[in-house]
Amino acid sequence: MILVFDLGTQSFRATLIGRSYERVWEYSRPVQSRMQGPVVEQEPDQWREALLDSLRELGRQGSLARHVEAVTCSATLSGLVCLGQGGEVLRPAVMYADRRPASQIARIEALEGFHRLTERSGWRVYSGDFLPQLAWLRAEMPGLYQRSAMLLDATGYLNFLLTGSATLDRYTAFTCYADPAAWELPGTLFRQLDISLRKLGRLASPGERIGPVLSDIAALGGIGRAEVVSVSYDSAAAYLGGSLQEAGEALDISGTVTSFGVVSGRQVVDRARRVYSIPHGDSGKWIVRGSTALAGGALEWARQTIMNDDFEAFDEAVASSAPGANGVVFLPYLSGARSPVWEPSASGVFYGLTSQSTRADMARAVYEGLCYSLRHIIQVAEECGAQVDSIQLGGGLSRNSLLNRMKSDITGKTVIPLADAEVTTIGAASIAARSLGWFDQETATRSLITPQEYVAPDPGPREEYDRQFNRYLGLIDCLLPLFIQDRDVAVESDSCQEPA
Repeated sequence: MILVFDLGTQSFRATLIGRSYERVWEYSRPVQSRMQGPVVEQEPDQWREALLDSLRELGRQGSLARHVEAVTCSATLSGLVCLGQGGEVLRPAVMYADRRPASQIARIEALEGFHRLTERSGWRVYSGDFLPQLAWLRAEMPGLYQRSAMLLDATGYLNFLLTGSATLDRYTAFTCYADPAAWELPGTLFRQLDISLRKLGRLASPGERIGPVLSDIAALGGIGRAEVVSVSYDSAAAYLGGSLQEAGEALDISGTVTSFGVVSGRQVVDRARRVYSIPHGDSGKWIVRGSTALAGGALEWARQTIMNDDFEAFDEAVASSAPGANGVVFLPYLSGARSPVWEPSASGVFYGLTSQSTRADMARAVYEGLCYSLRHIIQVAEECGAQVDSIQLGGGLSRNSLLNRMKSDITGKTVIPLADAEVTTIGAASIAARSLGWFDQETATRSLITPQEYVAPDPGPREEYDRQFNRYLGLIDCLLPLFIQDRDVAVESDSCQEPA
């Protein structure tokens, strides 16, 4: 069996998966964030306690643990963890939604050699990526940087807890703007930023065995000396281990955030750097990527703020408003804007409110705003040469049939909700299973991925959705200069206190 640890934005999950890909045992525990202004941090100690507690709970399940052959860890993107010489945590983890590293965007973009990298890759610096987090720490907390023996991302930290080895997976290296065609970090950029590559640990490929679980950790769950297999951060693990095979097949992963990827037979380099491509493992194909910074989080905000009711009542209100939300448009940038806008200081906006607008119209506009954001990513990807035929849906929001219908109608694509929405867990298990030699990619995919009923677009509301989508794009064009101005003001006023 394979034991999968999955650290999300709001919870830590452990899942034991058998050779037939059945879920044998599951564990879940919430995690808390500290959010104040641009600051979004979590305590790595709560991740550690959740991991250890899950192993203790597994140990109480009788003989199950003895059958664990491999362990994998996948966490949210970035999540910078500073460790001392003894492996102790020196400060809270800087999460991907933290906007303070935006102060490093212009600096990194101006580095010698960065422009040549972008010509080959289409990379754009964003505050949630790992290198801006590292550069921010080095610039703002030089003493803490010097005391840090290891600087790990969240996935790397979980792997370190299990093995004692410091690693950085290849796909997180891409968020340090590594050349997609090279198996190395961009040393020129790191030298100019005065960041030591040694602090990051060694590079590891998906499917590579990092090492056995430390004996004292293994004893907690009775899992023996099972091998830890490297995967990657959450969405990368889902793309690499999921069912995406042929050009045109896409996956939308919508939980707290939304990640979108579509398979392309060639690398897509967007000269405007709105979308980007990462290698699809060793297949020779590429995954064209884009994402929305907040999806489920935006719906939770709307449920509490607009409706002050449960999600069932929220959905009823959304359904009671006609397509187009009575002219109300919502920009879902409650945590900045990722692709294709790439502005960390972007904020949420309601536009088109009148005295006839209702709470139901506002609630529907939030749903539609998330769908317009997805359509925006797809439109840009297709402009750049990618082809999007159909979209598989995973993540917690894929269980919402109303939202699935709206995604199909607004994008004009057939969407396919997956029976098992936990695509990160599925992807990580698939990567580990292939590493163990259980299955090849095709067999693993057939065993893991079960589509539900296809949802084809309804042409009826298309004209109204097209009109609202054009207003959505117009709002972005009008407001982007203000968002950039807000970022510049935030960078000038940003201050932080270095731990003693």
